[in-house]
Amino acid sequence: MSIQPSQLSETANLNKWHHHLRLAELLAAQYDLISLESYLSQLLDQVYGCKISLWLDPTWVSNLSGEDPYSPPYFTNQHTPLMTKASDEKRVVWNDEFLLQDETRPLNFAIPLLDKGQLLGAVQIQEHTQHTVAPHDVQFIIDVCSQFALAISRLTSWTKAEYIHTCMDWLNITTLISRSILSNLDRDSLSNNCLSLIHQYYGHSSVGLYLRHGNTLNRFKYIGISQENVLEEQILEVNEVPVQLVWSINHQFPIIVNDMAAIPEHSLGFKSPEAAEIILPLVIGDHCMGALAIYSNVSDVFGPETLNGFHLLSQNIAVAIHNADIHQSEYVKRAIYERLHQSVGRLSPDISLESVSKLLFDELGKVLTWDAVGIWLYKIAEHQSDIDLFRSTLRLADYRLAEQSIQTSATKNITSIADFEDKYAERTFDEEDLLTIYPWLMEIIGSVTPVIKDIEAVLEPFGDILGFDGDYSAIGSPLFDGSGQALGMILAVSHKSGLYDSESNSLIRSFSNFAAIALENARNYTAAHDQAWISTVLLQVAEATQSITNLDELLETVVSMLPGLINATGCVVFLWDSLIEAFFARASSGFSEDQTARLMAVEVFEGTIPAFDKLKESTSPVIFTDESVPIEFSAQVFPEKDLHKDLLILFPLISQNGLCGAMLLDFSDSSFSKDSPQDVWDEEFTLIEGAARQTAAAIENLQLIKSQEEEAYTSIALLQVAQAVVSSKEISEILSSIVRITPILVGVKRCIIYLWDARQLVFRQSEYFGFSRNELALLGQVIRADEFPLIEGIQISKQIVYHSLGHDSSPTNWNEIASGGYQYVDTVSSEDGDDISVQLDSQSLRVREKLLIGFPLSVKDEVLGVMLIEEEDPIRGTPSLHIREKRIEIVKGITQQAAIAIKNDLLQQEAVKSERMERELQLAREIQMTFLPDRLPDLPGWDICAHWQPARQVSGDFYDVLKLDGNRIGLVIADVADKGMPAALFMTLIRTLIRSTAKEKPSPAAVLKQVNDLLFPDSKHGLFVTVFYGVISLDTGEFVYANAGHNPPIIINARQEGLVELTRTSIALGIFDDIEVTERYIQINPGDLVFLYTDGITEAFSVGEEMFGTQRLFDLLSKHGFTTCADLLEMIVGSVLEFIRGAEISDDMTLAAIFRKIG
Repeated sequence: MSIQPSQLSETANLNKWHHHLRLAELLAAQYDLISLESYLSQLLDQVYGCKISLWLDPTWVSNLSGEDPYSPPYFTNQHTPLMTKASDEKRVVWNDEFLLQDETRPLNFAIPLLDKGQLLGAVQIQEHTQHTVAPHDVQFIIDVCSQFALAISRLTSWTKAEYIHTCMDWLNITTLISRSILSNLDRDSLSNNCLSLIHQYYGHSSVGLYLRHGNTLNRFKYIGISQENVLEEQILEVNEVPVQLVWSINHQFPIIVNDMAAIPEHSLGFKSPEAAEIILPLVIGDHCMGALAIYSNVSDVFGPETLNGFHLLSQNIAVAIHNADIHQSEYVKRAIYERLHQSVGRLSPDISLESVSKLLFDELGKVLTWDAVGIWLYKIAEHQSDIDLFRSTLRLADYRLAEQSIQTSATKNITSIADFEDKYAERTFDEEDLLTIYPWLMEIIGSVTPVIKDIEAVLEPFGDILGFDGDYSAIGSPLFDGSGQALGMILAVSHKSGLYDSESNSLIRSFSNFAAIALENARNYTAAHDQAWISTVLLQVAEATQSITNLDELLETVVSMLPGLINATGCVVFLWDSLIEAFFARASSGFSEDQTARLMAVEVFEGTIPAFDKLKESTSPVIFTDESVPIEFSAQVFPEKDLHKDLLILFPLISQNGLCGAMLLDFSDSSFSKDSPQDVWDEEFTLIEGAARQTAAAIENLQLIKSQEEEAYTSIALLQVAQAVVSSKEISEILSSIVRITPILVGVKRCIIYLWDARQLVFRQSEYFGFSRNELALLGQVIRADEFPLIEGIQISKQIVYHSLGHDSSPTNWNEIASGGYQYVDTVSSEDGDDISVQLDSQSLRVREKLLIGFPLSVKDEVLGVMLIEEEDPIRGTPSLHIREKRIEIVKGITQQAAIAIKNDLLQQEAVKSERMERELQLAREIQMTFLPDRLPDLPGWDICAHWQPARQVSGDFYDVLKLDGNRIGLVIADVADKGMPAALFMTLIRTLIRSTAKEKPSPAAVLKQVNDLLFPDSKHGLFVTVFYGVISLDTGEFVYANAGHNPPIIINARQEGLVELTRTSIALGIFDDIEVTERYIQINPGDLVFLYTDGITEAFSVGEEMFGTQRLFDLLSKHGFTTCADLLEMIVGSVLEFIRGAEISDDMTLAAIFRKIG
């Protein structure tokens, strides 16, 4: 059966040839006319859109094993005039009206069916529609019909019985050969054995085996056997292999060629001396490993039994080769494993990396051929930064060159190992440069399996330096440790082309696994040794700092101890002051006295020194250079330093709360420099980072302790003032105690109080400390506000003001300070006018001179007087910024108490107004009740009820029900951490904020977070509120809620026993700024009840000081069979009141319940 493809370069023609090949296989397997005609009709109809009419010569049909020549009749009776002409003339005949041009009429022609000149019949071809068949497709159709003629020609001497008998013979031979090769696991002997058996049993002139070679699809290893001899193994490029064989491999499809002479030389790629051939692809799974080619010097020798028999044989050959490959791979792996296991096992735990690589190179040379081999390893710093020296690198750890390769002409650029080392030393690669210059290495380190170089243009370092031609061999394998972390890679190269294949891939893959183990062990030992030294150093730092309780002592210890441990010559610690947003030097060592004095005077504000700005932005180390440090600064602080040569590095001090300072280390005149090796940099960096981390943690701890001590001191100071206020009845005694206590508590030089006379509109001297009589007289006993501009500014602005005083200033000049000569300190006030916090701006903290500070004595924006204080002269010319901040904060608290005392005195003087005050309180209660829902909404399918009972006339508890869109309601219950009027006012604020925010935000968590953001600036008096806010979908029962520190509501679940608490999702509101609030979801099913309450229920105390407690509440809810929410609340309130009978209600009681009805 002959196949002649035309124009193989055209994709469309190749596809049609594919259909022809498929037809050839199908035709070869048939033994009746009906099947043959059916396959021919299908092909021409599907591929070319043509229908056929078939006529067979009755004389020829009569030779088909005695069959009736007119059965079936449609083979012999459908003889058209066009068929008659084609049969008589034995050529293709066209319809008279058709010309083989681009006509618009459908194609119509007849083809004679000939076998070696004998007429078998004719086929008439007709297009279904016009333009289906292009003119150049006609030759394809003629070829198809020729294949059909060859197929039916065989039927004259071929019967079904003979076909089956022949197939059985082929099957027996195939089984015999398959048994022999499938038991052979040696790849080389397998191939030879396979070819010998095929040649022996089938007797064809020659047999060839083409197997893919290497890691490329364009190279084949060929072995063959002929009648004359066994052909020597050859490596063939794709252009040296017959085209039809390449096509068969690529398409995984067999080809039969029974007339080799009919195939043009350009189609074969060579002129074959053989007459016929059969090509069978060797396929395993989806992979084709090559092809088996069987040649015969006799034409038309390969028939249907040939294709079927050889197809089965080719499958078995593919399986056998695959099994042999697996066996060879496993055998090599096992050999490598045993050899490396013994070698690695002999290594001591403290062996060097160089010794390990030497052993690995020795072992790799036993299983793989190479001219050069090398190991690249990652060197990873513990911390990456903007300093170029601090980053991960992929470096050549060790390499080896084969002596015989250098002694031969394999390399062009080097003549000795020393020559190679010199040339490699000329190249400086870090990871980025290496992978940019040689991108193929990126493919290796990005893979999990070995990679073989298969493109001539690809280079790598060895081939580049050695001067190999582009078509050399290279194989690289990534190295991974036991956890899968990349260690680096191993690379082997050879000047020979196509040296490495899948077997090499398997070998180096197995080798890499053991190499990684050995390398990891060596590196772990080195790392452990280094880590032991680092741990020793850090332990010394920790032991030296852990027992220190003073910040200055801590910093002096660090700057004195650290340089000796890390080989530095000097150290400076800067602390970060977030209030003034500046770094200031706090401790130093290793510098001259003059340098130390200059350093201690340094305050680095934003934008003044780029190195500090960069450190603050990146929180990474920064090297001092001429670009990062202004010339003025270096000339002033480090005049003897040359930043081009000397190494000074600024390291961040980072604690849990962020940047707390910086550490400047001077490595001038030390063994550590900019030219030190990378591993020295890495070790030094690790030490410094650890020391900096410990120092930052110690600083944070001491600052926290100091802050706690200061808070405690502030509380004690204010308590002393409060005791003085409480213990005195007369306002003059109270104020006298205040002006005496204040200088002692906050360390001021002078203090004086002026009281405002609202009737006379003047300020009168009240009490004072630190003034002479003459100074008091000159200040004035009674003054109008406009006579003392600073006091007037306080009265008008109701804010704290300050004025910078010179060293020689006198109190007698205070009244001469003009209105533009003082500045204001911002304060944050609550809605009722009481200042609750002080916000010092950076300008007030930066003033170096002592300050005159004026405080308003005010209650609810009513200025009752003024207190003036004068600071002591600052130490070393600069006051402590932190002390100034605390001083103003404490004095502000003192003035608030003084103002309250003054106000109370005024109230006592107006005792006649007490009745009016009572009425005002009653009115406040009535007003507060108007903020509570006057009636609860009617909710179909739900029952809701609430109860509110204040402990005093007004309450800090409240509840609310908000009607939201989407048939939803919002439930609010809250408890202000106080009672009485302050709590009531705070409650009013909270309710307003929640209602306004709930309209904007659907999320309960978002509502509470925004309320906290709005509330926090006004909550400095210690007032805070616990809030539970949830939103219920009345349609679905979905309940989404957020709980800001409130008593967890309780769900009585109808479907399961026990109670469910809706736990807190945030802290209370008003305590901290920028809190995190989360929300949760729960489903309220029919029969479920949600119970909400404040701590007035559970914290109710009996006469015996026993608390009602949560457990009693749980017991009531578990045992009570309620019918309505109102019944439940009445029962609980009654139980609480019965429990505290005889005692007063100690806290506000608020409770609510909502029940989802059943049905």
